[in-house]
Amino acid sequence: MQSLKHIFLRRMSKKTVTDSFDLNSENHLETLTSIQQASDTHHISIYFEILKEEPQRLDLFSSPDQPPPLNPRESYIDRTRTAENIFAIASYTKVLINVAYTRLFEHERYKGLGISWDSPACDVYNGFRAEKGKSQIARLWGNPEIRHLLCHFNGIAPMNRYLFAPDGTFIMSEEEFIQAAPLITKDRYQERYPHRGWVEYSNGNHIFAGMILQEVTDKGIQDLMQELVFDWLDMAHTVMNEASLFARAATATIVEGRQNFSGQGEAIAKPVSYMSDIVEVASLGARSSTTDIAKLNRAFLQSAENKGAGKFSGGTIDGFSSSTYLLINDRAFVIVLGNSSGPLDATDHIARYIMQEAFHLSPRIDIKKFAAGDGQSARKYLRKLEHEDEETLRLAGRFEDLAGTYQHVRYTQRMTITQAGEITIHGKEKSSGSMEVAYTSSNTIRIFPGKSNFGSERLTSWEDLEFFVNLESGGILSLIGNRGRDCYKKI
Repeated sequence: MQSLKHIFLRRMSKKTVTDSFDLNSENHLETLTSIQQASDTHHISIYFEILKEEPQRLDLFSSPDQPPPLNPRESYIDRTRTAENIFAIASYTKVLINVAYTRLFEHERYKGLGISWDSPACDVYNGFRAEKGKSQIARLWGNPEIRHLLCHFNGIAPMNRYLFAPDGTFIMSEEEFIQAAPLITKDRYQERYPHRGWVEYSNGNHIFAGMILQEVTDKGIQDLMQELVFDWLDMAHTVMNEASLFARAATATIVEGRQNFSGQGEAIAKPVSYMSDIVEVASLGARSSTTDIAKLNRAFLQSAENKGAGKFSGGTIDGFSSSTYLLINDRAFVIVLGNSSGPLDATDHIARYIMQEAFHLSPRIDIKKFAAGDGQSARKYLRKLEHEDEETLRLAGRFEDLAGTYQHVRYTQRMTITQAGEITIHGKEKSSGSMEVAYTSSNTIRIFPGKSNFGSERLTSWEDLEFFVNLESGGILSLIGNRGRDCYKKI
């Protein structure tokens, strides 16, 4: 899929506006449903708008009554659906946080806070915490200003392996974040960037940004976002905690997420997640609808002066995927939300197809063909991971000596192994589900999450599930994993 992205971005400047694009035409519907079927996405919600023209909306379902399991050979097209559908929007949450800061600095009520884009993030956080007698965060190695934090410049290092367990459970709390984030950041950047100057995407940056918002205003993130952003734009179906989400059930459909596997039509439902506290929700936990996101995108375009194109891709979290593009020069945007994760992200293929057809991008790309090929490649890779979990030789091994709790030597994460061969990964206040652990050699163990515990991080930060069992001097056991970067000692 990388090649398609490069081709697409190179031709963005060659488009011409069309006045005849109809999302509901039969030829477009045939392509859209083909992409949906290739991805096994149960429900896809599409919103396309050129400013000052009538918006176009479309909902695609795998079947009229939406029964599991998915039927890859059938689709149901809803051209008339008016009820709101609330999806998880993953990292589009970060855009909401950025907008909240813009509003905060302009809002009459908060002008007396004495903070600005140029304020060092740690100083702001610690100053307000000190007044309340709360714990403080060590100065981050990059010492980012607030504006830097929001664009991932000199910010917090990538830390998903410590935020999530292999089963997708979010296991870090706010107090734990305060302790771990500076250490993880210093370990990654101190030697590589002695004078700072890195740009690297990390969920940690917007987690910290959300924590700062709560601290300086003394408001929970849902109430604050309601005041600064949601009420301002009449975003009635955008929420950042579970209570607010379920309160919308009377007026909207809360879409259920689904984790897909390599087999066509094979999926499991995913429960509501990533909304229990600020650390979970600030970076990727918000829920919204295409109509609400359209209100924000419309506001962006109405105030934009520069020409070009931008992408606010929500990406993928367990059970959901999303893509949003803005074409500033053409005063247009497209939003695609879907309720599946893995192996193929249909939302990005559909968004690119709509832009290609609506603006006659050239050279023309057969996105339907690309989606089919991308789906096959993704299924092959996912099938490889599934086979590894199923077929990796599990050696007979006793866990009497290995059983116990292991503490990370640098950070706050812990692991507990039982005599029955089960492992749980802990933060200070949260824990993963129970997963199988087994010997794969005389001195190596491996976590086997299983399909029911398959999380998106299994494809990235938890791709390596093996740990070397090391007997140190004095008889102390330790587990070394993550290609030697993590060491846990038995306590």
